Amino acid sequence: MIDDDLPTNIYHRIILQDSALVEEIVDCLGVDEAMAILKSDQEPPDIIFLDINMPMKTGWDFLEEYSTLDASKRAKRIVMLSTTKMPMDLERANKNFLVSTFFLKPLTIENIEQLNKEIS
Repeated sequence: MIDDDLPTNIYHRIILQDSALVEEIVDCLGVDEAMAILKSDQEPPDIIFLDINMPMKTGWDFLEEYSTLDASKRAKRIVMLSTTKMPMDLERANKNFLVSTFFLKPLTIENIEQLNKEIS
């Protein structure tokens, strides 16, 4: 998860754990922290849950940096999460080839089940 809001991360962690479909969860409070993990020797995550609106660097900034990573460092899916209902954000996410899904916050069990069906 890449989101600067700690309470949101805690809530989303609970939802992901309750789904029983997730083995490990890593929280990043910003783009730089997430990029450092992705550039490390760790195996990339299956899914990245990415907030759009963050201070310093946004979700869009993350996608720009992420696009320069070697394919072996990339997640299988990026899910954008946002409280925004601005059509231009949804349209921009849908047009970005790196973004597989866009959900409005908060993340729900139904969202996780939908992702699981798409992956299976």
